[in-house]
Amino acid sequence: GKFITPFGYEVIEGYDGWNDNATRSLLFGYAIPFTHTGVRMSYSFSPRAAATVLVVNGWDNARDNNRAKSVGAQLALTPAEPLTLVLGAMTGPERAGDDSDPRSLLDLTVTWKVGSGLTVGANGDWGAERDALGPTADAHWSGIAGYARWSPTAGLSWTLRGETLDDIDGTRTGVSQRVSEVTLTPEASLNTSLRLRGDLRIDHSDRSVFGKRGGTSDSQTTTLIGVLYTF
Repeated sequence: GKFITPFGYEVIEGYDGWNDNATRSLLFGYAIPFTHTGVRMSYSFSPRAAATVLVVNGWDNARDNNRAKSVGAQLALTPAEPLTLVLGAMTGPERAGDDSDPRSLLDLTVTWKVGSGLTVGANGDWGAERDALGPTADAHWSGIAGYARWSPTAGLSWTLRGETLDDIDGTRTGVSQRVSEVTLTPEASLNTSLRLRGDLRIDHSDRSVFGKRGGTSDSQTTTLIGVLYTF
């Protein structure tokens, strides 16, 4: 069937889970796939180790656009109760009508609960696609993100995210650039069902890629307020 990708620190928000920041990271949007269609199998070796393997049509393809499949695997480890490491990899041809040039991904996430009110995390991605730029010209991209969520009191938390994405060939964002962002998200739980949160986000690129007053700029600042209601 169709399922959300196991790679990355952030998820597609739904009834069964949401992210600590109101906006999505650059790595979520450009470095990894969103969904897969195919089969997957998971097995827990112990309470501290589990593995997942998948055979799918590819990146975000309900129907395959070639005759080859993509394969992936993920290993989740909890060496100590507050620390979790998840290492994943995936490879397979993704371009239409191309059965031989693979797109490959390495993904690592780390989560550490420092104390009762503080959780820190990190996500790193490396990707490559063979001959994506032409014969013998491979495309590459990589990025890293850091997270910190602090809950000083019950019902109140602050989440800080900082990240950078290096799309040196422009195959993921459409422009050869190094782009980064910092996001601060305060969140208040008004009751057991209602949460209020907002984002203050600053994006920056080494290219002028953001629209501004009829022109372009190398930076962009955005704010938003969101409401989460569960029932």
